[in-house]
Amino acid sequence: LGADVYRAGTAALAPREDGYGLGAQDLLDPALMAATPVTFLRYPLAWLIRAPQTAVSVVLGSVALSLIPDFASALISASVNDSDSNLFLAYLVGLAFSALELVFIVRLFLVALLDTRNEILAQNIRDACSRSAAVAASSGTEPNAVVAVLGMAHVNGVQKMLREKGAPSSTGVKKDT
Repeated sequence: LGADVYRAGTAALAPREDGYGLGAQDLLDPALMAATPVTFLRYPLAWLIRAPQTAVSVVLGSVALSLIPDFASALISASVNDSDSNLFLAYLVGLAFSALELVFIVRLFLVALLDTRNEILAQNIRDACSRSAAVAASSGTEPNAVVAVLGMAHVNGVQKMLREKGAPSSTGVKKDT
């Protein structure tokens, strides 16, 4: 988990030596900060509309996970008569399950969502460049520019994937963009 957090953090927020990409200072952009509350509402609602079964399953799973400490606390209180140790054990059980939830959610977000989505976005950009190059080759013109609008969390990761795997020069993608 620590390695995932470090890798995602450096991929998303590391300053770039070549001057491209986004850094931690870009998170303090006033327009970005003003839009953050809207984002916290917009994305979960969009997810609920596009994939209601998955969204409801995740919400119900989270509720079930949040009830486990209460259930464990009830079991502990039924088996222990000393109220001080009961409260301490209930606190420890709740803390342990909260830590497990955090590990699960962070791992899911960093690996499943960011990395997978970055790969898909990079591949779609490559495909669009290839289509543009193919149309240009068949018509004998210059390839059209391909513009990709990415969320801030994806910019550095997609850029890195495009640079690492490279794009053939015939696609019209410049290596320094």
